[in-house]
Amino acid sequence: MALQQISHDPGVGNGVPFVTGTNVAVAVVNSLLAEGLSPAEIVARHPSITLEDVDACSEYARNGGR
Repeated sequence: MALQQISHDPGVGNGVPFVTGTNVAVAVVNSLLAEGLSPAEIVARHPSITLEDVDACSEYARNGGR
């Protein structure tokens, strides 16, 4: 399960879920997907994440944040 790539830390970003090892919020990735950007375009904008991270963010949203 790719969800291990998503972290929560109350001391970081007020506990907003983010891609582990980065400062990229899951909500940012999912907003860009909703706007119609491809995963490759998102990685180009946020080079600290991978295509697998984008997939993990999408999976996180599909699972209701769990």
